[in-house]
Amino acid sequence: MEHLFGNLRFELMHSDVTLPLHVGVDEIHNSACPAPPVHYPHDTVPTTKARVLGMFNPVALAKRVEAKILQALTREACGGRYVQPQEERDWRHASPVSVRSCYDAGKRCTGMLYWDNHRQDNLLGCAVRSLKGYGLMMHPHDGRPVTNSIVQARRSERIPLVEEGTQMWRFAL
Repeated sequence: MEHLFGNLRFELMHSDVTLPLHVGVDEIHNSACPAPPVHYPHDTVPTTKARVLGMFNPVALAKRVEAKILQALTREACGGRYVQPQEERDWRHASPVSVRSCYDAGKRCTGMLYWDNHRQDNLLGCAVRSLKGYGLMMHPHDGRPVTNSIVQARRSERIPLVEEGTQMWRFAL
């Protein structure tokens, strides 16, 4: 975004999405969520809070000032990771008691809130579904495939693509 910093119509704002924000904006790009799986055992409540309140507050702001919103979703917002549609008895990915459920359930709630507001109140904007995201400020040991692979490559370590006969992750080219 550095090319936008000199533009008088652009202002990058950092705020806590769990708190209401009262500003005038034209667009909101919301992708807020603690995502690294290695942190879930320690941050389940903040992760859920960021997902749910982190959707209510940007939507409320977008409605209040008639701004467009770009909402980031992931495959968890669209159901199961391996079986579509996801079934309740799939306790690996639909469990309300698993450590990971703070992220999966939160993402599904985010998707539902975005689309319900879009349908009910004509919320302007769009939802995008990203997979295997990576950014320069990501912690190198966040436990996700892209960062793991980059760290392993930088250390000249072997990058495992298959373990015990099953594929660990898949990248679309």
